[in-house]
Amino acid sequence: MKKYVIVGCEHSGTRVFCQNVCNHPDVENDQVEHLSIPSGGKNFIVDHCDRMRDTSFDLSYIFVMRDKTCVSKSQEKGGSFDTLYRSHHSLPPHPMGHNHLYGRDVISNWTGCFDRLFDTCVENDINYTIVSYEGYIQSRRQILFKMYSDIGLDPKIVDYTKMTPGVDYKINETICYDSYMGQVTPKDGNAKYFT
Repeated sequence: MKKYVIVGCEHSGTRVFCQNVCNHPDVENDQVEHLSIPSGGKNFIVDHCDRMRDTSFDLSYIFVMRDKTCVSKSQEKGGSFDTLYRSHHSLPPHPMGHNHLYGRDVISNWTGCFDRLFDTCVENDINYTIVSYEGYIQSRRQILFKMYSDIGLDPKIVDYTKMTPGVDYKINETICYDSYMGQVTPKDGNAKYFT
C-alpha cells in the first residue's frame, strides 16, 4: 500500500499538511503517517532511514519547513526537545539512536535529521516534496497543487474551494496528538508566537 509520510520539525505545521493529504480523493486516511522531529523527546531517524531503504515499502515524503524563529519560540510554550536533550546527556545511547542529537537546539537538530532523510530519499529514488508552512498560509492552492504533483497524486481532481479553513474535515486519529480530534486550523505563526 502507498504511504504518504509528513515530516517536519516539532511545531512546524505538519498536522495541517497531514490533513490536506487526507483530503485528496485518492488517499485513504490509513495511508497518511505523521512524524515530528523530535517526537515525544525522541529522534526516530534511524528507523525511518531503514524503512526508506526497504524496497517493500511504497513511500512518498512531504517535508514541512517553518520559519525557524517561530519554531524556536514555540518550544518555550511546549515541545519535547528539552526531553531529548536531557536523555542524550543522561542516558546511554539508544541502539536505534532515539536519544541521539543531530544539533545543539531544536532547529539544528531538525536540520541534521532533514539532511539524513532527504539524502535517503534521493539515494533510494523516493518521491518527495518540500513545503513551507508560511507559503501555505499565503498561497494555499498553489502550494497544495505542487505538493500533490510531486508525490504522484493528481492535483486537478481536488476541489480547492472546499479546502479552506473553517470546513470540518474528518481526519485520521493517528495524525492527532493525545486525545485531541478535530479540525486543524492554520494560523499565522508570527501572530501565534509573538503576541
